[in-house]
Amino acid sequence: RLLADRTLAAAEVEEARTLVAVAQADVDLAEKKKRVHEVELARETETAGATCRLEEANLRAAEKDVAECTVAAPFAGRVARLAAHGHESVQPGQELVEVVDDRVLLARFLAPSASLPHVRMGTRLSIRVEETGELVEGTISHVGALVDPASSTIQVSVEVDNANRALRGGMRGTVALSDLARGEGD
Repeated sequence: RLLADRTLAAAEVEEARTLVAVAQADVDLAEKKKRVHEVELARETETAGATCRLEEANLRAAEKDVAECTVAAPFAGRVARLAAHGHESVQPGQELVEVVDDRVLLARFLAPSASLPHVRMGTRLSIRVEETGELVEGTISHVGALVDPASSTIQVSVEVDNANRALRGGMRGTVALSDLARGEGD
């Protein structure tokens, strides 16, 4: 009976060795797969990193392009005329847009030379705006230095506050010359 027990025990040992060898082979295979997978992950990570850096460079280039396409007016105003339009190529120094500062408008008129004694800087005048019918106030800001001998008139400039932006450059109006005779603003 000992021989049979020994044979059976030897078979069990051999079977256990075989199972250990199979298990070790599974461990070795798993480690090999892990190394292959780590290499693949490292490649994927490297590729993703390179793609990200490329896209970041593209983003910086696009942001630079946008910044170079932005033109700020030197003052607050209104666009009077577009000299260039979207998607057009322009050259350095080329006019793109005409901007006007219309917070204060300058009204010019010719006054009869006979009213010269009453035409003084700072005198307030009323102007009836033809396009709106509105009566606006202005202040004489400049009086011409010469009388036109052919028409006996002198050029007068009046500043009109346009903070509400209700008026537009180029509108026409009528000055109440009676304001000059009354010497308003004195």
